[in-house]
Amino acid sequence: MQILIRLPGDSSGQQLSELRNWLLLEPQLRGRVTIIPKPADADRLGGAWDALAVALGSGGTGAALSGALSSWLSRRRQDTKIEIDRKNKKYTFTNVNSEVAREILKELESDK
Repeated sequence: MQILIRLPGDSSGQQLSELRNWLLLEPQLRGRVTIIPKPADADRLGGAWDALAVALGSGGTGAALSGALSSWLSRRRQDTKIEIDRKNKKYTFTNVNSEVAREILKELESDK
Protein backbone atom coordinates (compact mmCIF):
# COMPACT_ATOMS: atom_id res chain seq x y z
CA MET A 1 0.00 0.00 0.00
CA GLN A 2 1.24 3.49 -0.82
CA ILE A 3 0.31 6.77 0.83
CA LEU A 4 1.03 10.17 -0.71
CA ILE A 5 1.65 13.04 1.70
CA ARG A 6 1.37 16.64 0.52
CA LEU A 7 1.81 19.90 2.40
CA PRO A 8 -0.28 22.34 0.29
CA GLY A 9 0.98 25.55 1.93
CA ASP A 10 4.61 24.64 1.26
CA SER A 11 5.32 26.29 -2.10
CA SER A 12 9.11 26.08 -1.73
CA GLY A 13 9.14 22.40 -0.74
CA GLN A 14 11.21 23.14 2.36
CA GLN A 15 8.71 21.66 4.83
CA LEU A 16 8.31 18.57 2.65
CA SER A 17 12.08 18.21 2.58
CA GLU A 18 12.21 18.50 6.37
CA LEU A 19 9.45 15.91 6.71
CA ARG A 20 11.27 13.53 4.35
CA ASN A 21 14.49 13.84 6.34
CA TRP A 22 12.55 13.26 9.57
CA LEU A 23 10.82 10.14 8.22
CA LEU A 24 14.14 8.69 7.06
CA LEU A 25 15.38 8.72 10.65
CA GLU A 26 13.01 5.80 11.25
CA PRO A 27 14.73 2.51 10.34
CA GLN A 28 11.44 0.92 9.18
CA LEU A 29 10.87 3.78 6.70
CA ARG A 30 14.32 3.85 5.10
CA GLY A 31 14.02 2.96 1.44
CA ARG A 32 10.23 3.44 1.59
CA VAL A 33 10.00 7.23 1.16
CA THR A 34 10.11 8.55 -2.40
CA ILE A 35 10.06 12.15 -3.60
CA ILE A 36 7.40 13.04 -6.17
CA PRO A 37 8.48 16.17 -8.10
CA LYS A 38 6.05 18.81 -9.31
CA PRO A 39 5.59 18.86 -13.06
CA ALA A 40 7.53 21.69 -14.68
CA ASP A 41 5.45 24.60 -15.99
CA ALA A 42 6.22 26.23 -19.32
CA ASP A 43 7.30 29.45 -17.57
CA ARG A 44 9.45 27.96 -14.78
CA LEU A 45 11.88 25.18 -14.23
CA GLY A 46 11.00 22.09 -12.23
CA GLY A 47 12.70 21.18 -9.02
CA ALA A 48 10.04 21.73 -6.40
CA TRP A 49 8.51 18.72 -4.73
CA ASP A 50 4.85 17.80 -5.00
CA ALA A 51 4.55 14.98 -2.48
CA LEU A 52 6.19 12.18 -0.57
CA ALA A 53 5.18 8.64 -1.45
CA VAL A 54 5.48 6.25 1.48
CA ALA A 55 5.24 2.52 0.83
CA LEU A 56 3.59 0.76 3.76
CA GLY A 57 3.65 -2.95 4.34
CA SER A 58 4.12 -5.46 7.09
CA GLY A 59 6.67 -5.11 9.83
CA GLY A 60 5.32 -2.01 11.53
CA THR A 61 5.82 0.53 8.75
CA GLY A 62 2.39 2.06 9.38
CA ALA A 63 3.15 2.46 13.07
CA ALA A 64 6.58 3.89 12.23
CA LEU A 65 5.01 6.45 9.86
CA SER A 66 2.37 7.34 12.40
CA GLY A 67 4.91 7.88 15.16
CA ALA A 68 7.35 9.82 12.97
CA LEU A 69 4.66 12.09 11.50
CA SER A 70 3.20 12.70 14.96
CA SER A 71 6.55 13.66 16.43
CA TRP A 72 7.36 15.91 13.43
CA LEU A 73 4.02 17.70 13.83
CA SER A 74 4.55 18.15 17.58
CA ARG A 75 7.72 20.15 16.81
CA ARG A 76 6.05 22.48 14.30
CA ARG A 77 5.57 26.06 15.47
CA GLN A 78 3.03 26.86 12.80
CA ASP A 79 -0.23 25.33 11.68
CA THR A 80 0.28 22.68 9.05
CA LYS A 81 -2.15 21.60 6.37
CA ILE A 82 -1.68 18.00 5.25
CA GLU A 83 -3.21 16.06 2.38
CA ILE A 84 -3.01 12.30 2.43
CA ASP A 85 -3.91 10.32 -0.70
CA ARG A 86 -4.59 6.62 -0.40
CA LYS A 87 -6.38 4.32 -2.83
CA ASN A 88 -7.66 7.28 -4.87
CA LYS A 89 -9.15 8.89 -1.76
CA LYS A 90 -7.90 12.26 -0.56
CA TYR A 91 -8.01 13.36 3.06
CA THR A 92 -7.22 16.98 3.96
CA PHE A 93 -6.46 18.10 7.49
CA THR A 94 -5.64 21.56 8.82
CA ASN A 95 -4.18 22.44 12.21
CA VAL A 96 -3.38 18.80 12.83
CA ASN A 97 -1.65 18.01 16.10
CA SER A 98 0.40 14.92 16.77
CA GLU A 99 -2.39 12.93 18.47
CA VAL A 100 -4.84 13.55 15.64
CA ALA A 101 -2.21 12.54 13.07
CA ARG A 102 -1.59 9.28 14.91
CA GLU A 103 -5.31 8.45 14.87
CA ILE A 104 -5.69 9.40 11.20
CA LEU A 105 -2.84 7.15 10.10
CA LYS A 106 -4.03 4.31 12.29
CA GLU A 107 -7.45 4.51 10.62
CA LEU A 108 -5.95 4.69 7.12
CA GLU A 109 -3.74 1.71 7.82
CA SER A 110 -6.65 -0.40 9.04
CA ASP A 111 -8.70 0.48 5.91
CA LYS A 112 -6.89 -1.99 3.66
